[in-house]
Amino acid sequence: MLQKNIFNDVLPSKETAAKDLEILNIAIMLGQTGGHGYVGATAIVFAFIACIFIQII
Repeated sequence: MLQKNIFNDVLPSKETAAKDLEILNIAIMLGQTGGHGYVGATAIVFAFIACIFIQII
């Protein structure tokens, strides 16, 4: 039996699903690295840059 992915159920549209899932992935990864000083700050900068490039797509 296939396991349902709850993230796919809450996406606004199928046309922008890949972009929305990538932003969600960045948010999850950012939450995991947030407490490590400069590593967290670097992750925030790269996440912001990634969000800009994803929005361009």
